[in-house]
Amino acid sequence: RWPVNEAPVEAVIKVIAYWLRKTGNRDKKFLDVGCGGGVTIEWLFNKNLEGYGIDIAESAIEAARNRMYDIMLGYRDLVNDHIQLGSATNLRFANGFFDGVTEACVFQHLNKKDRQKAFEEVDRVLKPGGIFVGYCLTIADDIFHMNLKKSLKDDPNTLILDSGYEGHLQGVGLTHFFYKEEVERYLPNFDIEFLPASFTIPKFEGEARGMK
Repeated sequence: RWPVNEAPVEAVIKVIAYWLRKTGNRDKKFLDVGCGGGVTIEWLFNKNLEGYGIDIAESAIEAARNRMYDIMLGYRDLVNDHIQLGSATNLRFANGFFDGVTEACVFQHLNKKDRQKAFEEVDRVLKPGGIFVGYCLTIADDIFHMNLKKSLKDDPNTLILDSGYEGHLQGVGLTHFFYKEEVERYLPNFDIEFLPASFTIPKFEGEARGMK
C-alpha cells in the first residue's frame, strides 16, 4: 500500500510562514512538487493560499485529490485542475506563474540530468521575488559519511541506497546529498539561505526502522 503522510514537513511550512509574515498571503499561488497525499496543499489552503500539486504517482494524485475533495465541497473540477500527474523536470505552468514552490525529499532522488532540469523549472515558473523552499538531504548526513566511498563517479555526492543499508533511507535507491555552493550553482538567480535541520527520533521509531 502506498503510504500517505498526514502532516506537512515542519521545516517547509515554517519557512513559508515566515515569508508570508513578511509579504502577506493575498492572492498567492504555490506549487508543491511531489505533492504526495496533498498535506502541504491542505496547509496552504488553510492559509488562504491557492495550492497546486504535481506528482508522478497516480496513487499520490488520487490521495491528494480525495483529501481536497473533502475540504473543497462542490469544487471537484477545480481540485482536478490544481492537482495533476506531472514531473519535476517538465512543469506544465507558464513562466512566472507562482509566488512560491516547495518540494520535500523529491529533488534528492533525481539523477544528475533531471536534477538540473528540475531546478531550472523552479526558476522558470517562479515570479521575481518569489520563494522556493526545498527540503533535501545534505552532505552532513550520517548515511552519506558512512558510505562516502560508494559515491557515484559521474555524479559526486550521490549514492545508490539499497536494502543492505542499516538505518534510515533503506531501499530508497538513487539519493543525492546537497551542499550550499552546489545549490547556488543550480539557482544562480536566487539569494540562497541554507538552513540545516536535524532531529532525533524516539527509540520505538528507531526500532521500527531496524536500527540498533
